Amino acid sequence: MRVGAALAATLFLLVSGCVGTSGSSSQVPPPATAEKTDDTGGIEGTVVDDELVPISKAQVGLAQRNASTQTGEDGGFAFSRIEPGAYTIVAARLGYFEAYKQVTVIAGEITKVQLTLDRIPISEPAFNETWKIRDQLPISTGCADRGNEATKGHSWDEYPIPINATKPDGTELAAIYTDLDLKHGTGDAAVDIDMYFYDPTGKQVGSSAGGTADEHISVDKLLKPGIYKLQVCFWLGAVADYQITVTITYEQGEAASFAKKPKK
Repeated sequence: MRVGAALAATLFLLVSGCVGTSGSSSQVPPPATAEKTDDTGGIEGTVVDDELVPISKAQVGLAQRNASTQTGEDGGFAFSRIEPGAYTIVAARLGYFEAYKQVTVIAGEITKVQLTLDRIPISEPAFNETWKIRDQLPISTGCADRGNEATKGHSWDEYPIPINATKPDGTELAAIYTDLDLKHGTGDAAVDIDMYFYDPTGKQVGSSAGGTADEHISVDKLLKPGIYKLQVCFWLGAVADYQITVTITYEQGEAASFAKKPKK
């Protein structure tokens, strides 16, 4: 839930129809024209979807006043004769994520506001793509080959990790979570293995350097499509076998499109 406890309670009252502008859920919604006085202000607004299409019959609440109204066919709503101050407006409609916005009411003025409700996507559930990498790092592939003085005497290797944009059938994908788990197998029991995860531009997006034989990286954010690089560095100069399990969680279809949208 993207609102606090107080707003969540208000939202419940709005959806259940238990709150009205004068304590009655049967009151006819006011027109989308606010009234003001010298000592009070008003709020006029619209509720739209992510394509700026007006949403009618959306419940709109003014949390601090325990008041609510409903949008008209044009998506408009209004609150009149509001005392000056800061307020939170909550909007909700079945089939959409709720939205809220902070507004300031000024005496003698009408405050304009627009709330955007994102439609709740209905699509295929998220799925995981998983594969395993089994390898061995001997001392012969020293990190010094990279010209890095700080890594002399350490073994390393790199693996390409593809993040896909679509499924073979063309369904849109969005990689929302990536999990890389390294387990040390046979070899030096005192081995220290580190992992570093880089995006296609070479920027590090995750690392695990805990001084242990087993390491883990979790990237809990949207990753753009492309070939990523997993770098494994092995300290102490002995030989060790290891296995890396890579799991990428994808949203797909409509949910993938929603995941890629910039969050407000």
